[in-house]
Amino acid sequence: MNQELYKNRNVSACFAAAYNLFITNLTKIARHLWMPIVAFSVAYALLLNVRLHLLLHVDELLQDLGEFFALWSGNLLLNLLLLSAVAWIVSALMSRLNSFGLKQNLRRGFVLTGFSLCVAIVCAILFAGVCGAVYLGLSSIAGMSVVSKVVIGIVVLVTLCVMIFFLLPLNFVSMKYFMDGGRLLPSLRAWYHVGMHHVGLLFATVLVAFILFCMLSLVFGMPLYVLTHAQIASIDGLRMGDASILPDGFSWMMGGASLLYGLFMAFFILWNILLNYYVYGSIEQSERERLKTKINKQ
Repeated sequence: MNQELYKNRNVSACFAAAYNLFITNLTKIARHLWMPIVAFSVAYALLLNVRLHLLLHVDELLQDLGEFFALWSGNLLLNLLLLSAVAWIVSALMSRLNSFGLKQNLRRGFVLTGFSLCVAIVCAILFAGVCGAVYLGLSSIAGMSVVSKVVIGIVVLVTLCVMIFFLLPLNFVSMKYFMDGGRLLPSLRAWYHVGMHHVGLLFATVLVAFILFCMLSLVFGMPLYVLTHAQIASIDGLRMGDASILPDGFSWMMGGASLLYGLFMAFFILWNILLNYYVYGSIEQSERERLKTKINKQ
């Protein structure tokens, strides 16, 4: 699966290289990585259905706390399984892109997953703290007027933008960790500093990839959306005394639609890894040329 990695590329060139590598090796990817792909898709489909059941039947579940806590425990377990499946997918693909074996890449994948989870928790706490402080401050001074709501909205948006900006270099850090072979925490500061120097390229690729993901989600997620809407309408009708409008085998249809979306998510993750792979190569080549220029000037 190797193509020329260390080469200066702009955003469109990174997307083109990732697309070409993904398409030309699609059958190989499906054949060699089918186990983590299936594991991720099944875990994702089960998680979607458990969360949907919790949201749609929360009133009934609150009357039966045993079932409620059982479903929440299942939700937590499926989240852990999904994170493990993501680490497996990433590690399996990276073992075909770098010089390390699957065992070492798996260890790195789980370390990186744990690190990402810690970063997410810290960001969630900071976000809640900032927004909560602004909300309490404004409500105590002027109450919840229209101006206060606008200010809170602006604070939420600015906080999200700032967090995303400072999280962007971690895309480079993640790929560097897999490709370099060094330890994560001792090298984190230096790798993060390099990624911050190329935050423009990272931002552009993440933005375009996110737009592409949203467009494809509309296509592959449409069956799930239609079935979910039908289930919501049926539950509302049952609560008003009407008969169920759902056909026989509806749960199988929901399972199939969820599995389809899970497969889409798995393959999008694989493609996104290849995109980050070429972004990493472009940044590394830029840093090499910058260092060479600096040495020549001396």
